[in-house]
Amino acid sequence: MPQSQATAHRDAAHRAIAASLPDMVLVVFDADLNVRMLEGAGLLNALLPGAVYEGGPVGDLLDPTSREDILERYRAALTGRRSGFVYVAHRDAREYQVTVGPLDGGTPDEPLGLAVWHDVTDRNAVHRRLQHLADHDPLTGLVNRRRFEQEVEHHLALCRRYGDRGAVLLIDIDHFKYVNDTLGHGAGDELITQIADALRRRLRESDILARLGGDEFAVLLPQVDEAGARTVARSLVEDLRGHARGKRDGRLRRVTASIGIALVGPGDLSADEVLTQADLAMYDAKEAGRDQAAVYRDEASEVRAGTGAEAAGIRTRVRWLDRVQQALEEDRFVLHGQPIVELATGATVAHELLLRMEGDDGQLIPPNVFLPVAERFGLIPAVDAWVVDQAITHAAANAARLSINLSAKSLGDDALIGHIASRIAASGVDPTLLTFEITETAAVTNIASARIFAQGLHDLGCRLSLDDFGAGFGSFSYLKHFPFDEVKIDGEFVSGCTSSAFDQMVIDAVVRMATTLGKTTVAEFTGDRETAELLRAAGVTYAQGFYLGRPAPLPGAQRQQVSSVAASPSA
Repeated sequence: MPQSQATAHRDAAHRAIAASLPDMVLVVFDADLNVRMLEGAGLLNALLPGAVYEGGPVGDLLDPTSREDILERYRAALTGRRSGFVYVAHRDAREYQVTVGPLDGGTPDEPLGLAVWHDVTDRNAVHRRLQHLADHDPLTGLVNRRRFEQEVEHHLALCRRYGDRGAVLLIDIDHFKYVNDTLGHGAGDELITQIADALRRRLRESDILARLGGDEFAVLLPQVDEAGARTVARSLVEDLRGHARGKRDGRLRRVTASIGIALVGPGDLSADEVLTQADLAMYDAKEAGRDQAAVYRDEASEVRAGTGAEAAGIRTRVRWLDRVQQALEEDRFVLHGQPIVELATGATVAHELLLRMEGDDGQLIPPNVFLPVAERFGLIPAVDAWVVDQAITHAAANAARLSINLSAKSLGDDALIGHIASRIAASGVDPTLLTFEITETAAVTNIASARIFAQGLHDLGCRLSLDDFGAGFGSFSYLKHFPFDEVKIDGEFVSGCTSSAFDQMVIDAVVRMATTLGKTTVAEFTGDRETAELLRAAGVTYAQGFYLGRPAPLPGAQRQQVSSVAASPSA
């Protein structure tokens, strides 16, 4: 084939390739930096302010502000060098990934270069959106725990390298549970949004504000000392105090917050350790009466030297820490089971496991007393592992269906997933007997990790339940993105449903949606026969509550019989 014919075939192939890629521009140029071939006219019209033609200077394809730098890359390509860069068009701010290099077919005397311009604007926008979702809280738009911990780690690295300083504030809204329980979760979400806006207004642009989950916020204050951190914390406490929660019984409820301050500087602390210090200080602020801030101090030295209320509070926590450790070592935890009843038959089909701790005199201590201590001092992984071990052992021995609650801090714990997998394999238990309950509050702490954790349980064959469904902002989103098998209707909609048309409509809507998606439903807080009958008529699959059975030690709960709520329509 003659050389001219081969060249024509090659050019035709290049043009055909470029024409099939509508988001790309292909430019062949010669040693004089003139255009020898140009394809992708549709994209060029968007990229360039004027007409571009073959034979003209390749510099006409470039904005004047960046022309010389890019032409240097073109010249280097003619000598055999390849390079890539991102180009942002000044005309419309679209982004292009540009690759420049030599083109086969040139000669030493007449080298050719090839520049491929790829419009990556939409792809990058999607990537940034996904990154934003992974790093931010969906309700407030603030950064989430994952991103905040990364920011703290970065600041700690600056402290170690350059001697920087700063502080981390942990903000917890006082009595927030009261808002949810009395005014409803919708009011709780609205309050969280108002608080986020108030905190934004008070902080500097250089400060980093995050929502860690639930009613907990955190702030990273770069370049402040203790006095500065105290000043900021006081201003936040005072500002939040002025925000109304809403009215109930004619009384205006006000917001107060407790803030823990952890100072950072050169040292070897991790972000997790700094947050633990701030958490302990916040606990001190609550013990001192709430609506105030406290600075973290080394607990050992405070216990030795202190005689006031703060030192007494520390000693109390240390005592509870010892009791939790002792309970782990001496197997002094107890699992109670609350019956889960199939409403169509009245049969007890499963039990939700509830953790208790035995005191020295044999009394049972509820989890709200000891679990916060376990979480604050890093014992919760051991506690959750104990619960998993007991649940799997019991399920394997009795073919019993059990629902298991895990701490929010366990979601995303790869070690716990591995532990669950090994225990299932060793026991031979049918994994479908095990249902793990995940609440929205737990998931929002770290959505990405929670999804991976949930998928891991699903892959093992375990069932997943979305607890407190309808209680928060993201329930439907979690139902879409997590492999849940059932939804537990939040007790707020169940406890008063016999007298609330709105609650009944919510229950009906959840049942219809769950049925369409092939998921079962469970109603919490079923407190009387009338409620149970209403739930059964609405098509709710299962229910639990004091009317159907109170929590009892697990062996007894397994044998407990519950009277039928489906005997007859008039029963």
